[in-house]
Amino acid sequence: MILFVDMDEVMADTFGAHVEIYNREYEECLTLEACMGKEVWHTVPEDRQTSVRNHARNRGFFRDLNPIADSRSVLKKLNDNYEVYIASAAMQFSNSLEEKSEWLDEHFPFIPWQRRILCGNKHI
Repeated sequence: MILFVDMDEVMADTFGAHVEIYNREYEECLTLEACMGKEVWHTVPEDRQTSVRNHARNRGFFRDLNPIADSRSVLKKLNDNYEVYIASAAMQFSNSLEEKSEWLDEHFPFIPWQRRILCGNKHI
């Protein structure tokens, strides 16, 4: 069996990174709970929304993401029994292709580069 797994918010904690960066930039206490069901940028004042939407354009954003809790162990077990592929949009932001690949090397080295689909549109 072949499994395709998305990266953002399945393996990599992008929401947590947006909240952390926002809180650091604006000395706020935004929580993940306050963002549930919507994009992080929708939960902040209008004059700060562009800043949040631009986090992913900053070098290091994708490289420094924390893995989602237990994602490593779960994907390792799945990979031991199935052919696991990672599919992730990685062309919209100039640094994301390289950073996502490096991030996978560090956190999920058991999934080889040949099983990574880093592309412009993963919905096909």
